[in-house]
Amino acid sequence: MKPGTKSFPKRFPVKKNIFIFPVLFIFCLGLIIITWNKFPGGWIKNRFRANAAESKLKNTEQRYADFLKENKLALPLKDISIKIIKSERKLFLYSGAQPIKTYRIGLGRAPREPKKQEGDKKTPVGEYYVCTRNEKSSFHLFLGLSYPNIKDAQRGLSEGLITPDESNQIAEAINKKEKPPWATKLGGWIGIHGSGSNADWTLGCIALDDEDVEELWFTAPLGTPVVIFEE
Repeated sequence: MKPGTKSFPKRFPVKKNIFIFPVLFIFCLGLIIITWNKFPGGWIKNRFRANAAESKLKNTEQRYADFLKENKLALPLKDISIKIIKSERKLFLYSGAQPIKTYRIGLGRAPREPKKQEGDKKTPVGEYYVCTRNEKSSFHLFLGLSYPNIKDAQRGLSEGLITPDESNQIAEAINKKEKPPWATKLGGWIGIHGSGSNADWTLGCIALDDEDVEELWFTAPLGTPVVIFEE
């Protein structure tokens, strides 16, 4: 160094690997966001949904119990059955011959005429029963229905949509009051669930408002008869 010149401290060399950690952080954050939004079965989302649903169900159970008490009824109700009239967009809950409550519903995106095959977005018509219950549904709560029934299977067989073996499997499940095969060309995964009743938006299911399907959750056990009418 020449006399009279100032001395400046040396700058620390920039290391390339200091950028790795921010990049990894952003990448991991992106994966979490994608998992949260895209995959309804993601464990994080399910955990939050389960906690929220459990808390909300407790409030609904108390409110519903108060409603039943006012009508001189109490859980569990006896001889529960459900009647749905598609043209009226209404679901009627019965205890024996006594009507308990009426709920507004939404239907499949093609609401007219009975469901005939997978992907037609129609809501079935006929006699069914609650064959599954799913409290972790993406649509709040899900009461699966026994579509296709024996009549649906007979029609599907005559139209060449299903094989004799598939028809027999459906009939066997219905006779045992179990869930029939849902992965045939007749379609399946039809049920009663939440997420709103303001429009016909489902792929064939019956949609209620969340608070309403919560009431059915407490009321309709496996095997509950469900009759769906066009009019």
